[in-house]
Amino acid sequence: MKDVDNKVIYTVIYKNGRFYTSNNKRLVFSEQKEFEIIGCVSDFLSSDEMLETHPIRSSDMMKQLVEKKCGEENVIFLIPAGTKFSFHFGLGKKKKDVPQRKYAFEGIFQEDVYLFKIKNAPIEISESWRIADCICSITKSADKNFTLSEPITAESPAAAFAMLIGTHFDRQRSTGIKVYDHFQVEIQIETLFPTDEKESLTLGQLRERLLHKNIERIKAQVKAKALQRFK
Repeated sequence: MKDVDNKVIYTVIYKNGRFYTSNNKRLVFSEQKEFEIIGCVSDFLSSDEMLETHPIRSSDMMKQLVEKKCGEENVIFLIPAGTKFSFHFGLGKKKKDVPQRKYAFEGIFQEDVYLFKIKNAPIEISESWRIADCICSITKSADKNFTLSEPITAESPAAAFAMLIGTHFDRQRSTGIKVYDHFQVEIQIETLFPTDEKESLTLGQLRERLLHKNIERIKAQVKAKALQRFK
């Protein structure tokens, strides 16, 4: 460590997402402060490999993938790619220099979203149905006191939320969240006549509605598949 012109210079090693001094002491930084970091050009990476996802899949590809994996009778289409979502959460343990305890964020599903039924689970219970993996991105903060510098993209809403917490609110709350209760989407209201009106539903409410709408179709497909086994 050197003290130069009222500035402290450390020689550090970067490992596991942290900076450590030569005597293995972790450096802890204040929020919203500016630091100068000097290193070899080759040591700075253009992207974070842990944030990389597979290419966005088309609607046809997603349908084929989910139905092949789970069976047509165990799949319900939930919402199309391009649907926006929002959610909010609170911090259990707030840092001193973090301005608030509650935050709200917005994002978008980049692929079609499907529900699939857990193996051997009862059809009629909504908790038997889970969201299949699909690429989604948390794109911005709805709070003026927080700026999301880059989108957070993952292969499920729960994974995206966990990445948000781990990246920006580390150890200030759990990385888990009940996406069916906290993630909300706006969908077109179904009426007899064309309308631009939308309603806001949690993913859980939408899941319940679409299960009720598709239950007879699913039961018929399950029955037909069972009869084929005896032929």
